[in-house]
Amino acid sequence: MSSLEQLAYPIGRFAYDEAEAVRDHLTLLRKLIDFPGKLHQFLEGVHPAALESTYRPEGWNARQVIHHLFDSHTHAYMRFKWALTEENPSILPYDEQKFALLSDYSIPVEVALNGLDVVHRKWGVILENMEESDWKKTYFHTGYSKSFELRYALSMYVWHSSHHFEHIRLCLKP
Repeated sequence: MSSLEQLAYPIGRFAYDEAEAVRDHLTLLRKLIDFPGKLHQFLEGVHPAALESTYRPEGWNARQVIHHLFDSHTHAYMRFKWALTEENPSILPYDEQKFALLSDYSIPVEVALNGLDVVHRKWGVILENMEESDWKKTYFHTGYSKSFELRYALSMYVWHSSHHFEHIRLCLKP
């Protein structure tokens, strides 16, 4: 892996292991539900100016990564709701790079952090109350032209949380 690739994927690319996702189901749930608290704790006392640092050349700064997490996880929460209430609903991709340039990414990160708390709290209630059969439900991602099971999506968003947590850590590294 090149050094630029290492910076882009500091914990490696996402690799789904269905057996692990089934076996460690409750651990994955807990990691996703607890993520906002972990992020809040890590960012405690960080000066806002420090959030302007990037984790790699031409990469997002920590502020943008935090706002991205809110946007992405809000989308994920809604994707779960659609998949639980509709038959393989189609969901649309969004341009993350263009989202990161919108004016809401310039507001204090506390807004995104508080939003992430709310989203994960609501999402967590749904996740904790899903039946085994619910984990096999799917949504169709039009950007990838394929369906994703909710068990897969849970694993992916746990990875996504860790992936961007590490980006933020790299941004703030002295």
